[in-house]
Formats: sequence, structure tokens, C-alpha cells
Amino acid sequence: MDSIAKAKHLRAGFSVIEALAAIALLAVALAPLYSMLQQISDATARTRNFVEAREIRSTVISLVDTGLDIPEEVQGWSVLVTKDQSSSPEAVDGYLGGQYFMLSLDNYNISIQKNGFIMEAQYQKISLDPIYNTEDEAIFSNM
Repeated sequence: MDSIAKAKHLRAGFSVIEALAAIALLAVALAPLYSMLQQISDATARTRNFVEAREIRSTVISLVDTGLDIPEEVQGWSVLVTKDQSSSPEAVDGYLGGQYFMLSLDNYNISIQKNGFIMEAQYQKISLDPIYNTEDEAIFSNM
């Protein structure tokens, strides 16, 4: 009886072939998971670039609004702003037919690039500029 117990004890467990087959099945099962992790990593990088580019775009639009010079590079991002197709200023009628302001529309094309990621945007700015330098000039211009 001892020899039967020893024989059963020696057969317990997995053989080398069974262990190799299990490892091969595990590798085949994990291959799609690796591909999915790579796609998640790529999507994370694209999202991060998109968020950073939107922040840079907001900064550039603020610089355009204030009339300040726009640098060619902002926080490592290459920035290109071109002014395109401005409308000619037109006088705006005011109180009692007086023309006190000039109204114009400026179009800007904004391109932001970094490491192959490109964001392009268009920005329209309405300018309302006074015709007269002082209130007295404006008041007495219609008389």
C-alpha cells in the first residue's frame, strides 16, 4: 500500500508540458491587453496635448485682444498667428445721426504645433474705435 501512495504522490502537480502550455495560453490572452494599454497611452497623450494647446490658444487670443506682440513660441509650443481678411472700418451712426465710432472686423488664423500635434483655430475680433479724441470734439462735431 505504501508503493501505491508513493506513486500517486509522484503524479500530483503539473508536468513541464502542461506548465508551458498554460504560459503560452496566458501570453496569447495578454497580447490584446498590451495592445489596449498602448491605445490608452496614445489617447492620454493626445488628450494632454489637446488640453495644453487649448490653454495656449486662450493665451494667444488674450494677446491678440490686448494688441501685444505674440511670441513665436509659448511654453514649448510653436505659435503662428496671421491676420486675414480685415473688413474696412465703417462709421457707426450714433445719437442724432452723429458718427462717433469706427467699426471693423478682423479675422485671425491661429496655428499651434508641438511634436507633430497641430491645432488650428480662427478668431474674429470686432474693433470699435472712437473717431474723436475727446468728448467735446464728439459733442460739438454735429453742430
